[in-house]
Amino acid sequence: MSEAEQQAEEDEYAVLIRAMRESNVFIAACEMEHHDAACTVHVRDGVRSVRDGPAVEAQEFLTGYFLIEAKSLDAAIDWAAKIPNARSGSVEVRPVMIDQPGQR
Repeated sequence: MSEAEQQAEEDEYAVLIRAMRESNVFIAACEMEHHDAACTVHVRDGVRSVRDGPAVEAQEFLTGYFLIEAKSLDAAIDWAAKIPNARSGSVEVRPVMIDQPGQR
């Protein structure tokens, strides 16, 4: 991306976050370092092992996340469709598990 294209995308994200805040759905968002910066940790029989790189080899990688409080899955999908990266990649929508007392 050119510098102008990067700036335009950053501006789109700022507008999206402002809209999420105004709609009272925004909780958090975070851009992540490139997947080459990842490491994967395993513990087997009490022994820790660390490997450079992401946990799985994939064509697409997690580049960041939005945590929102949507009233429904459809509402969450509507917000996901507004994320600029949805036009060139994919946006996964996944509910957060919330522990409720007595449910485990």
